[in-house]
Amino acid sequence: MPRRSEHTFRERQFGRELRRLRKALKLNLKDVSKAVGFDHRKVSRIERGQLPNYHEMVSMLVTYRVGESEWPGYTTMLERARERGWWCAYGVDRQGFVSLENEACLVYEFDLGLVPELLQTEAYARAIFARSRHESTPEQLDLAVAVRLRRQQRLTVGKPLRYHVIIDESVLTEPRLAPALMRAQLRHITRMAALPTITVQVMPRAAGPHDGRTSSFTVLEFADDEDVDVLYVEHVGGAADVDNEATVRSIKALFGDLTKLALSPDASARMIERLTARL
Repeated sequence: MPRRSEHTFRERQFGRELRRLRKALKLNLKDVSKAVGFDHRKVSRIERGQLPNYHEMVSMLVTYRVGESEWPGYTTMLERARERGWWCAYGVDRQGFVSLENEACLVYEFDLGLVPELLQTEAYARAIFARSRHESTPEQLDLAVAVRLRRQQRLTVGKPLRYHVIIDESVLTEPRLAPALMRAQLRHITRMAALPTITVQVMPRAAGPHDGRTSSFTVLEFADDEDVDVLYVEHVGGAADVDNEATVRSIKALFGDLTKLALSPDASARMIERLTARL
C-alpha cells in the first residue's frame, strides 16, 4: 500500500522535476549516484520530496546536462519549496495533504462517514475530534479545529478552489450528534453549495450497492499540466496518497459514475432542506 507522504506539494514537485530530468537521459539511480557522489538511496529520497542543498542540486543538474543559464530557475524552485506554509504558524511542521490541498485548483471528493472537512462547521469539527479514539488535550483539540477552519478559506478567499463533493445520505442523518448541531451543519452545507465554485451531491440510500462503498476518497488536480493529479485515501491505519496516472484516472472515472448515481445538485439541496426541517 502506498505510504502517506509528509512532504509538501512543492517539495514533491521539485523532486518530480529532477526525476523527469534523470529519466529523459535514461539514467538509473546508481548512474546518478556515481556521478554526484552520494548514495543512490538519497537520490531516490530527493526525487520523492527530500530537498537537496544547493551544491547537491547543482551536481544533479550538471549530471542531467542542464545548462548553467537554466540554474537560476531551479534555484528559485528550490527556494519556493523551502518556504514554510501557513500551517507552520499553527505549530504544525509537516502537513503533506494540506499542502496538496493548498495548491490544488480542483478537488473531487466522495464521503461515506463524515461531513467533508472543508464543509464542517466549527461545532461539528470539534465534536468529531472530541470523539476520536486518540486522546488529545484541550489545546491540541483547539489547534486541530483551527487548522481545519483555516483550510476552509480555500473555498472563499482569493481564487476559490473548485470543489465537487458527493456525500452519502447516512452522513447527513447522523443520530449520535445533537439535533441543533446537525441542523446548523446542514444549513451550512446548503449555504456553501450555493457558491458557484462548489457542487454538492447526495448519494441516496436508494442508489443501492456501488463501487464507491469501498472507501471515501479525494482526487486533487493542479493548475499546471506538468503537475500530476493525486488520489488521497484515509484508512484505519492512517492515510495514503497515490499519483500513479492509471490509478488516478480509474478513480476519476469512478467519481464520474458516482455523480450519475447521486441526486442532482438541485435534488440534493432539496433533500438537505427536508432533513434540516426534521431536526
